[in-house]
Amino acid sequence: MGKKFFLLFTSVLVFSSTLFGLTLKQSVVDTLNNNPIVKEMLRNYRATREDLKIAESEYYPKVDFRAVAGYNSAGKLYDHVRDIDYTNYETALTLTQNIFNGFGTMHKVDYEEARILAAAYHYVEKSNDIAFRMANSYIEVLKEKDLVSIAKENIKIVDTIYNKVQDLYKSGLTAESEVKKIKSALSLARSNLTVAENNLLDKEYAMRKVLGRMPDINSMKTPNLNEVVLPKSLEKAASYAITHNPSLLVSKYNIKSAEALMKHKKKNFYPKIDLEVEQRYNDSHIDTNGFDQPDDRFRARIIFHYNFYNGGADSADLQKSVSKINQEVEIKRDLKRQVIEGMDLSWSAYTMIKKQLKDLKDYNKYSQETLKLYEQEYDLGRRTLLDLLSAQNDLISSRKHIVQAKYDYIFAKYRILDAMGTMVETILGDDSSLTKPVNLYTNKKADKKIDMLPVKLDADNDNITDNRDICNDSLKQNNIMPYGCKDTKKYKEIVRFNALKFQNSYLMDTNNSKISKIESTIKKYLKNGEDIYITVIGHTDEPTDNANEKSIKSDTYASKLEDSFRYKLSTSKSFELSKKYALEVKNRLVKSGIDKNLIHVAYEGGFDKGYTDATLKGREFSNRAMVTIYVKKPKEKDSDNDGIIDSKDKCKNTPKDIKVNSYGCAIDSDRDGVADYLDKCLNTPRGFKVNSDGCPVMKRLGLNFAPDKYSINDESYAKISEFANFLKKYPKYKVKIVGYTDSIGTAVSNLKLSKKRAKSVKKALIKSGINPSRITSVGMGEKNPIGDNFVKAGRKLNRRIEAELYY
Repeated sequence: MGKKFFLLFTSVLVFSSTLFGLTLKQSVVDTLNNNPIVKEMLRNYRATREDLKIAESEYYPKVDFRAVAGYNSAGKLYDHVRDIDYTNYETALTLTQNIFNGFGTMHKVDYEEARILAAAYHYVEKSNDIAFRMANSYIEVLKEKDLVSIAKENIKIVDTIYNKVQDLYKSGLTAESEVKKIKSALSLARSNLTVAENNLLDKEYAMRKVLGRMPDINSMKTPNLNEVVLPKSLEKAASYAITHNPSLLVSKYNIKSAEALMKHKKKNFYPKIDLEVEQRYNDSHIDTNGFDQPDDRFRARIIFHYNFYNGGADSADLQKSVSKINQEVEIKRDLKRQVIEGMDLSWSAYTMIKKQLKDLKDYNKYSQETLKLYEQEYDLGRRTLLDLLSAQNDLISSRKHIVQAKYDYIFAKYRILDAMGTMVETILGDDSSLTKPVNLYTNKKADKKIDMLPVKLDADNDNITDNRDICNDSLKQNNIMPYGCKDTKKYKEIVRFNALKFQNSYLMDTNNSKISKIESTIKKYLKNGEDIYITVIGHTDEPTDNANEKSIKSDTYASKLEDSFRYKLSTSKSFELSKKYALEVKNRLVKSGIDKNLIHVAYEGGFDKGYTDATLKGREFSNRAMVTIYVKKPKEKDSDNDGIIDSKDKCKNTPKDIKVNSYGCAIDSDRDGVADYLDKCLNTPRGFKVNSDGCPVMKRLGLNFAPDKYSINDESYAKISEFANFLKKYPKYKVKIVGYTDSIGTAVSNLKLSKKRAKSVKKALIKSGINPSRITSVGMGEKNPIGDNFVKAGRKLNRRIEAELYY
């Protein structure tokens, strides 16, 4: 809380305001300055402050002037009274000063003073609450942003594994099931990224609710709380909290106000003594008012009033106020329990997460090392794809857990600071900006700001009224769209001018200074060659015959009489006026030399009023025209004219009239690495190596031979049959079947075995309907290994058949 209390704790608690990134501090400052809940509490404080003046007025005399004028008819009276009709008037000036009212005024003043302090701390309480929500939202956005980065990294890792599996599959060294498995893993990774991005958007929207605008997540920095020294124990933190927490301070002054109100109620058991001084002023005019002499009486008197009995109401009212005191005490006790519970939970999280982070960092370290080792072992055939994906999942999981724990740890510290009432001071460096508006912890005179009328209905002064503003705390330098939020995607710049006000249908622009500024700005953009268009929108005060407006009408005679004095504006008239305002501005701009085709006119009547209409001035201020310049972004270059702009084009030199994908690269329908426009062999089946023309040159058939065997099993026959179908479809190809072995045995025996394996496959192809003239076979023995012959899985890979294609 305030420095006055905070300095009492400096031996235990030390803060540094320089620890925080400016972005968090500015976010909290903007929130405290602009959040409507905070501003509402400030207005409540100011209203409550006026109640003290009302109470203090009872110390001062009341002065009343009374004047009566009318007509009298004497009627049939005794003869000594003239039977005439005459006018009548009376005037009197009366001063009343209360001398004693059972100390009621004194205790009423005490009551209002306590209410003011309660309202002040209620403002501080709500401000702390909103600042805490801001800090929480800020942390949540940063956390989700980091989780999005992890999700993107996950896709990169899975994509790397995917490419590795694809290469193995093309070489016939792995099964199609593994390809399907890695594809499913990649799809899941992409889905997880979408979920993470959606969660980030959710947190951004939650932050906008508090801040009033969408956050710029790229400028946000993680708060550094490492140097913030918290109390040494939970008990010390809780002890500080129960004397400084703003909610408890509100409750404290609620108790004081209840006590003062109880004393105020006792006034009814005392007499009331008033001094009254009165002077009358009535001339005598027999023929006009019937007075035969002036009535200028003066009197000064003491009035004593004492109620002896009123049915027990005063006693019951007093007892009620006693119960209210007890009620407020219990409310404070309950609040204290809540504060202590919150402190317990926050302290527990703070201490436990600190321990957890050490283990999570080890988890991450070992997961990363495991993934690297598994990748190497997978390449050597010692690990399966499931092992690799499991290690990858462990690594991503460890990173997610660290991010979650990291921000939970930061949040736990903020919860402790919030419970102690010191969070705002920690972030801002001091709390004077928070407490000064309600005159707390200062010897200076109270802030005497008074709320004024009319109230402008544009909270952030971005020239978008609250009625349309989705982001009600936009920064002026931002490009503000018609819905009130920043957007730099569509326009290079958006310039909004202050309102051009109209009164009695005339533009109120002294010396044409405002319209001249608009004209010069437009011409400046045109001179610089910018592509722009201008909108001019007319507005009026709210119509009083709006059919969609719900209202209750009084049918009394008095109400109908007063209706003749009410302000009236029909819907049709409001649209007519707003159209007139907009066209007036457009004509002025056209006369200055601006192309009329650049100016777009709209008129909205009174459905977007700019000020409250409690005063005539507010209604007048709503009669206005709003001018906005939209500067379009220049079209991005597309150097190769393939329909994909250069910033998104990964293949910037694609030949003309070539079909491309969304990345600007030529389409490769069969995914053999050769673009369709260069591919002389379209629709090459998957798994073939191709030449520069996109035609197949080699395929690893992926046959499974047992050690020292050359016989073909049923699974291998299926693969041979598939290859035979390819040869039938493309009869121009001839094929050389190349057999290989592992390194077990002698080189001579292995060479013989590899030839037998090649001949076995050749016979199988012939049996499948391939002309023998198209097939040759050779054996290469243990040459050109693709796996590690020192491990079982590597030797299995080396016992293979490769099919080389040629014309």
